[in-house]
Amino acid sequence: MASLRVGAALLLGAASLSVGCNVYDETLLDQTVPGCDNGSKQAPARPDLVDDPGDTIPTVIFALKDVQLDTRDEGPDGAPLWQSIGLNLDGRCTTMANELWTCRPTGAAPQFASDGSDQPELAALNVGVDNVFGKGLFGLVDIRYTSTVDLNDPNLYSPTLQGYAARLQEEGLSVIILRINGWNGQDDDPLVRVDIAQSVRGGPGTATTPPNVMPTDPAFQQLFPEWTGNDWFWLRTDSFVTNDTSNPKIFDNNAY
Repeated sequence: MASLRVGAALLLGAASLSVGCNVYDETLLDQTVPGCDNGSKQAPARPDLVDDPGDTIPTVIFALKDVQLDTRDEGPDGAPLWQSIGLNLDGRCTTMANELWTCRPTGAAPQFASDGSDQPELAALNVGVDNVFGKGLFGLVDIRYTSTVDLNDPNLYSPTLQGYAARLQEEGLSVIILRINGWNGQDDDPLVRVDIAQSVRGGPGTATTPPNVMPTDPAFQQLFPEWTGNDWFWLRTDSFVTNDTSNPKIFDNNAY
């Protein structure tokens, strides 16, 4: 395991896995796509600034807490939360009038609108968000979880997958850790590097000193973060190449 101090806790309201599939060159398609009446939800453009490597703050590390996996409930606008989380990855809003499929096997029956745009009553949200995890995949995973737990088990973390995940995060287990390098500390930065890892456990320390507990100590299993900004997390070694914390397997050195 690798030890890593987390200098701040980031509250993340919801998480989604946005899945898209497109085998065509979109430059050859008509960019006016039927169904996307309210625009297309895309990532913001890279800031039009000159990156100054000398104008950066020290490495910033965040631990993602309160990650919402189950986004099937209705939001303030009456639509399922998943429908407003994510981006339009395939550049179109799939509707009955716009059946532009790029991934459906020949002869397969259509299953319209993974982006929810076949629901006229929710037209205000029709911006082509592709969130397959929120719409359908989470429900399948949740069924699998609930079908295997013993509701009479006094040590049961939660009867639902969402509750189980929330408790793990609260206790510092399997927490997603983001490490940001090259950030200027401002709202806009045209180039930063982001590394991603996963925790084994976390606990409170100080700004410069980790918890006085080693993973081999029995007390390590009772170590929980306080989420006040000075927690330290031990990370999974398989998050890195050859256990080297400077060489993560998941990173983006062209983020902004």
